[in-house]
Amino acid sequence: MDLGNVRLHRRKKQVVTLQNVGPVKLQVGTISYTVTSGNPADFTYHSYCRLPLRVGKSCTVAVLFYADAVSTDSATLNIASSAANSPLQVPITVTVVK
Repeated sequence: MDLGNVRLHRRKKQVVTLQNVGPVKLQVGTISYTVTSGNPADFTYHSYCRLPLRVGKSCTVAVLFYADAVSTDSATLNIASSAANSPLQVPITVTVVK
């Protein structure tokens, strides 16, 4: 997920959609970030997932970023679940500009 350029002292929001394509209900667990560059406090999220996620249904997780310094930041959004390939890892990059 590339958040693109974000102006200094501005916020950016982008949404990740989770869809249950499996044969059983999906439990969504812990959501976290692993920040590789930048200020960890700049990355937050809000989950709009009701549990359990029924087969064929989807939900969203909003990725939120606040630009506090001119830089190129990167992180990974980690979404743990009952799926076999858990955790889902979504790489994120963002460039903060003046």
